[in-house]
Amino acid sequence: MKTHPLTFAIVLMTFLGASNSEAQPAGIDSLKIIPTNPTTNDTVKVISYTHWGINPCLLTSSSINTVNDSITVVAIHGGFGNLQPCSSIDTLTIGVLNAGNYELIYYLPDTFWAVVFDIDTIIFTVQQASGLNQIDNSDQRIKIFPNPATTEVTINFGKAARYDVQVCNVVGEVLMHRALTPNPSPSGEGSASIDVSKFTPGIYFITITDEEGNRMVRKVVKM
Repeated sequence: MKTHPLTFAIVLMTFLGASNSEAQPAGIDSLKIIPTNPTTNDTVKVISYTHWGINPCLLTSSSINTVNDSITVVAIHGGFGNLQPCSSIDTLTIGVLNAGNYELIYYLPDTFWAVVFDIDTIIFTVQQASGLNQIDNSDQRIKIFPNPATTEVTINFGKAARYDVQVCNVVGEVLMHRALTPNPSPSGEGSASIDVSKFTPGIYFITITDEEGNRMVRKVVKM
């Protein structure tokens, strides 16, 4: 949804010795959020499709700033080249977002000329994840026991490092969210315990995120 399109700087064409008919303005053709229907368990990314009057048109730097429900993206394409049409498809990672409605504003500037070629906006919604389809057992280093549990569960993280741990019920309600630094063992592995004594009997999902952003989900039964 285009909101604030700006005209390509005429001084750029004049400086390069090109007439308006020889080069096309730079602009944003479209924006797309992936996954299409993100949840609180997903890493959200934005894909931009842009066109340029100069080739090559490579993305040289970018920044993403999220404040509440507003996301500002600045994508800079730099360098001089031939006066030929060029298209760029760029994927930028926004990250894991809380449930809610978001407005993403995408700026296409050029630092050398100090102008903004184009601005585009996309609005999307992040749904609260139920956790039912998010189970990932690929990393066998992460072990949770006992399972079923009655009073507490112990997480063996496989290594002593800082982890973000979140416990949700089957409808996606977050019951616990904290950062844990496991107690190291002589072998270099780390473990930590979580009190589940106040949870009602049922099925729960423990989401474990390491310092590199890798995410694993384990199912636990509370007796």
